[in-house]
Amino acid sequence: MTDAQLTEAVECTDVFARLSPAHKQRIVKALQNKGHVVGFMGDGINDAPALRAADVGISVDNAVDIAKESADVILLEKNLMVLKRACWRGGRCLRTSSSTFGWGRVRTSATCSA
Repeated sequence: MTDAQLTEAVECTDVFARLSPAHKQRIVKALQNKGHVVGFMGDGINDAPALRAADVGISVDNAVDIAKESADVILLEKNLMVLKRACWRGGRCLRTSSSTFGWGRVRTSATCSA
C-alpha cells in the first residue's frame, strides 16, 4: 500500500492487526497527515518507532526500557481510564489557573496518583 493509499485508508479503518514496527509508524504519520493529533500506546520494543512518531507516546511502568524511553507519558497502571481522570483533573486545574491569571498561553505539568 502506498503512503497516499494508507492516508486515505486510515480515515475509514478502525482496526489494524499484525503490524510491523514500520507499519505502526506509517499509520501514525498517515493520521497526522490527515490533521489528527495522534496518541499511541505501546509497551514493547516493536512499539518504539510509533511511540516516537506520535504526538503523545504512552507507555506503562512495566514496559521494556526502550518503550518507556520513547514515550512522553508513562502510566503506573495499564488502564487508559487513568488518562481520562488525569485530563479531567488537569482541566479543572487549568480552569482555576486561567480564572486567576486571565488569558494567555499556559503550560501545565502535573503528577497525579490514582
